[in-house]
Amino acid sequence: MAETIESAMNSQSGMPQVSAPGVGEVVLWLTPSDEASVDGLLAGAESLLSATERDRFSGFKAADAARMFLLGRVLMRRVLGGNLGLAPEDVPIVIDDGGKPRVAAPAAQGLVFSLSHDRGRAVLAVGREAGLGIDLVDLDRAYRVHHVAERWFPEGERQAMASGNRPVDRAVALWAGKEALAKARGHSLFYELRRDLGESLASPEDGSDDADAGEWHLLHTETDDGIALALAYRGAGAPQVSCRLFRGDGIDGGAIRVGWAPLV
Repeated sequence: MAETIESAMNSQSGMPQVSAPGVGEVVLWLTPSDEASVDGLLAGAESLLSATERDRFSGFKAADAARMFLLGRVLMRRVLGGNLGLAPEDVPIVIDDGGKPRVAAPAAQGLVFSLSHDRGRAVLAVGREAGLGIDLVDLDRAYRVHHVAERWFPEGERQAMASGNRPVDRAVALWAGKEALAKARGHSLFYELRRDLGESLASPEDGSDDADAGEWHLLHTETDDGIALALAYRGAGAPQVSCRLFRGDGIDGGAIRVGWAPLV
């Protein structure tokens, strides 16, 4: 794994000593499932936000939405701060023209990231010099996702779901894959919902005709505690993916063992 300016993780960030990903690597950081641990992560977390982020946080009407926004920003700022040798509040996060957060150059050092959250959980994917998108789906809402998929997915995907042994699980996997790819390419989810995922993955419609950027890869997994994850990645080859539990201020929750498989 690549070294960063000082060491990959340092005490300023409040994160453990874990190196930032190198080219061809992706590290996923997943927040805990229990509410008490999340409460601990969020204690005093507003101090890490930028002025713009504090304005956005205070503007949420729904408490759950505000909580998830804050959790995502804590995860983002602590992990990226550790990767870049910066205090969390000093990470220069900006919003690009497509509405995606990113680290401003030159501080980014080639790092790219993608964030997703659902029903109290959040995951941050961090890579280097690659196209990247992540999605997380709480499996407690799998039947709702299946209902939407039956309405909006293209006919071929609906038929494949209906003929399979686990149509609900397949619907969740496809949904997560579509959202991950939409994030990586800067599309809306609605745009991807109505397209065949395999055809979309092979399409050059990401706006880049640079052959050196590599091919798109779409991976999927489920964790033992009930979430589905999909990762969209564009690089020279399939990424080396590791997943860790995020415990916040100086505590590494350790590796999460999951088996990734191609989605299409």
